[in-house]
Amino acid sequence: MRAASAPAEDSLVMGLIEDLNGHLQEAVHQLSAELTTARNVINTQQGLITTLNARLESLETYVNALQSRQILPLDPFTATREVAAHGPPPRAASTGGLASTPIQLDAAPESRAINSTAPQPQPQYQNPTKATKQAVQPPEGPKKYKKQALAPSKALSTTNLKPVSTRSKEERRLIFRRRYPKDAPTALKADILLALNRALAKAGFPDFVRAVDSGYAASGALTVLLERGTRSSTLVPVYNDTLLAAVRQTDPAVISVEISEQWHRVKVQAVPVDRYMYNDQGLALAQEEIELGTPYRLKREPTWLKRAKTIQASNQRFATIVITHLIGSQILRVSAPDAAESATPASWLVVAGLLDARSAQVTMRQ
Repeated sequence: MRAASAPAEDSLVMGLIEDLNGHLQEAVHQLSAELTTARNVINTQQGLITTLNARLESLETYVNALQSRQILPLDPFTATREVAAHGPPPRAASTGGLASTPIQLDAAPESRAINSTAPQPQPQYQNPTKATKQAVQPPEGPKKYKKQALAPSKALSTTNLKPVSTRSKEERRLIFRRRYPKDAPTALKADILLALNRALAKAGFPDFVRAVDSGYAASGALTVLLERGTRSSTLVPVYNDTLLAAVRQTDPAVISVEISEQWHRVKVQAVPVDRYMYNDQGLALAQEEIELGTPYRLKREPTWLKRAKTIQASNQRFATIVITHLIGSQILRVSAPDAAESATPASWLVVAGLLDARSAQVTMRQ
């Protein structure tokens, strides 16, 4: 039994030895590959170090050459301390009769070096001649005339303000535009009114210049209503900064302030139908003539008071149109049809070519 088991044990031992040799050879191959990689990295880094050393030596050589030509100070720290203590050296000004000493530069760098220890010759005074003066003084260019600055317009004195007639709330309304109006958080009405009234009182405004109501519109803009007797145009745009600074204390999203535009409809009679109905542009032609011939602008295209089919069926030569115009302009100072002779709307429409001066009639449509 022992003789039979001996060859089996020997074969098992030999198998284990062969496995160990295989593992050792694999480990040796891995170690040799890693060693080769490390050597390559070291060689690369040594090459970089050698390159950097060569660049540093070239820079040192260049700096030494600049210092030898007195382009750079020999000791930069000393030069910095001298500048801090005594200030920068004065700039070269006009010679004023002193003859400048030219410096000749040779092509070779060694010949351009200047010996700082050698005494330099002092400039000698010479009587300035006409040629010298012309050489020293720069040529005169074309004369430039500065525009006279206009005096800034002074804001109205807050103590001299008096209540004025305000027909509608729109004349007393302020609109504050906000960044991200529908997403930004809103402020309380009481806080907004308190911040605004504090700012107005601090600026010296009388008691009737106060904010009485506020709220947020569907668009997200903040609207503020002023006390009766105070138009929003009294504060905007002269006191925009004061208003914005006050409101931003409670609503930081506010970015601008403006007044509420008021639009009114004007009914204009005796408008020729042939010109403004039977064409491709229609009443857009009337709007173009009005806005090009006058400084005014319309909110929208004019419209016929009656339906176009009704006007065409009746064979009318003249009809009535409705114009929506911005309130505040002088063209809306009309209160009755008999005022058409002297009213601004009639003359404005005659100039634009819309009406005949003899048949022009303008009335207000409330």
